[in-house]
Amino acid sequence: MASNIISSTIDESYPVAGQDNDTQGFRDNFNIIKTGMSVAATEITNLQNGTAKLTSENDFNGTRLTDGTLHASTESFLAKSGIASNQEINFSQGMYQSIRFAQEAAGQTIQLTLAGFPADGDRVARFRVQMFGPGVEDVVNVTFNALGGGSIKKSPRFPMALEVDSADDPVILEFWSYDGGNSVIYADYLGRFSA
Repeated sequence: MASNIISSTIDESYPVAGQDNDTQGFRDNFNIIKTGMSVAATEITNLQNGTAKLTSENDFNGTRLTDGTLHASTESFLAKSGIASNQEINFSQGMYQSIRFAQEAAGQTIQLTLAGFPADGDRVARFRVQMFGPGVEDVVNVTFNALGGGSIKKSPRFPMALEVDSADDPVILEFWSYDGGNSVIYADYLGRFSA
């Protein structure tokens, strides 16, 4: 954006050396400088408040980033452990989330509610979830629902009954929505990952 500071009206040849100068010329120049400083302060404040920072977190509030190249970028990660009851899994908490069920969850059915997808629009929100069981052969049955009441559409490889039974080999799923999770969330079973 171009600056709105106008400096071209400053009379740079004023005052004239060796001559009695009218004080109006001083006042005019100082007024132009003062107005320019006020405009500069506004523009600098807008830059400080409205531009990306290298030293703090940035919230782009859904603004589209166009024609960019990501290099050596990462995704946010959140780990939750000791889960023994129904929980909310919120998109806004991390692009990759890890859930470790507590021993008390063994033999139980835990419902995970998918929430926090950004408002619908021209974008898709996607995140992955890995789940660990409480121990060897301690099975936790997991079901899902959508916070806004939307339907969850599962891929063909998604198991009819999702069982998490390993403390070492995670079950990994992926969820996404293009409408804020309001009417539909897609779910894909990526599999059980083991050595």
